[in-house]
Amino acid sequence: MQIGLFRVILLVISAVIISLIIYTSTIDKIKVIATLKLIGARNRVIIGMIIQQSLLMGVIAYAIG
Repeated sequence: MQIGLFRVILLVISAVIISLIIYTSTIDKIKVIATLKLIGARNRVIIGMIIQQSLLMGVIAYAIG
């Protein structure tokens, strides 16, 4: 029971940390996103770039771990 609760808490904390990292990296690229919007990029392109970066970070973190 305690191990299961520990796993759930650890999963929630790691999800919060990962989402904050993704949010921070997105805020850092706000000028690039604005430029893409100005030249007419669709929202799917921008979301795809963010997801691609997030997945790449996850794979690298998994490989290091």
